[in-house]
Amino acid sequence: TVGSLPLYIPPCVSPRMNLVNLLHLLRGGGSLIAFVCAGPHLAERALREGRSIPAEAGFMGLVTLQDVLESVLQERIYDEEDVAQRNLASAILTNWAAEKIQKLVLKRRKLKRLGSGAGSHDASKVDGSHDLSSSPEKNCSGFDDFILNDRTPLLV
Repeated sequence: TVGSLPLYIPPCVSPRMNLVNLLHLLRGGGSLIAFVCAGPHLAERALREGRSIPAEAGFMGLVTLQDVLESVLQERIYDEEDVAQRNLASAILTNWAAEKIQKLVLKRRKLKRLGSGAGSHDASKVDGSHDLSSSPEKNCSGFDDFILNDRTPLLV
């Protein structure tokens, strides 16, 4: 059970604390997080006494070792959760693109059948050898299908 695990009280720090000092505190103190409070001394005293952080301590949030390292290095650190989110976004984008390409291929096949079945010379336009933009109903370039809108998946 969770009750059988040793509980560590994270340090409480001021939002004005120097990042290098916070890095040393987190690395040396055995904690990967710190509570950020306007009055860190009030918060630490309450936690040492087994009480919750009082409102007058001004709890502002948590800061992690990863947050500090990213800020000091000025670069994002990717962990396994970031990779999983990126893989999901990539899969969604790939699926979207595959659907658009499949629709484009079907549209071209249909227009090619219609063009060659009628014996028209317009069938040559379907293979891309002539300007397709001159006639909207014969435009099968597919770029109209790729217009970005609110349904277009994007990688962020």
